[in-house]
Amino acid sequence: MRSLIVVAGLAAFARAHVGAFVKGMYCRNGGASYDDQNSNNEVKPIYGQNLENFMFNQVQNCLNDPPPEGEIADLPAGGTINIELATNRGCTTFSFNGQYATKYIDGYTGEYDDNWNDPNCLTNPNIHTQNKSMAAGTALAISYVNDPHDVTFDNLVVFSVLPNTPWLYREVQYEIPANLPRCPNDVCICAWLWTPNGCGTPNDYMDGFKCRVTNASANKQLGKPQAPVYCGQDAAPYEPNVPACIEGPKQMIVWGQDGIDNVGVPANSGLSPGYNERSGFHPGAQNDIFSNDDITW
Repeated sequence: MRSLIVVAGLAAFARAHVGAFVKGMYCRNGGASYDDQNSNNEVKPIYGQNLENFMFNQVQNCLNDPPPEGEIADLPAGGTINIELATNRGCTTFSFNGQYATKYIDGYTGEYDDNWNDPNCLTNPNIHTQNKSMAAGTALAISYVNDPHDVTFDNLVVFSVLPNTPWLYREVQYEIPANLPRCPNDVCICAWLWTPNGCGTPNDYMDGFKCRVTNASANKQLGKPQAPVYCGQDAAPYEPNVPACIEGPKQMIVWGQDGIDNVGVPANSGLSPGYNERSGFHPGAQNDIFSNDDITW
């Protein structure tokens, strides 16, 4: 049976959880009417929320904190996009002119061990893993609408997966499918996604940003995404028939929320879905997400 279920001072940033920082992002400033250079609204986890509060972390009023007019992230078809993962805006290049940004997600100025392992989970920075190999993976998804309020689970499609993230490093790159078509009115809505692999309460991260596809030459629409399925063989001890992985376009993972979860794991297994092959997500650009229908814009 499957179950569905800090702002700190400049010298020491809040090191709780991780969010994505990118051009065109919502929730950058910490509020609609001010600019908090040390905001961590973007990195707060989503847990136990209904649909309205869940989407783009609206429980933090993130959609009321839009990007500056005209700012948008470019997705070069067949290329990559650079994104900063961080525990706080203050340790990114989007704050304090980048003076506190280091190679690490928390602005640490020393050296972390890339082989760092803690069987009880790393907590500072709090990246919900015991080591790099167990980091759940993160993803990007896109909806071909112009307004984030029009995004639904049925039109938001995962298009890129980065395995073993978030880890210790601030700068990461996501691969863009070569056949990603242009956006209507040159604007789409994207989301950075993360569902941690345990090490705490089941929760999700959904950070929104305005995006557009550049260098687009293909004209096929994305298919309607299906809900992912937990298909890892580590589920075998808990259920007799592990389901097959879902191929083709997939929805984001919704896990640990209030009546809106779209994926389950065997009861009492302690397993978690994530953006990895145990939930049917292949590393890199997701090239199986397209339909046979031409775009109409």
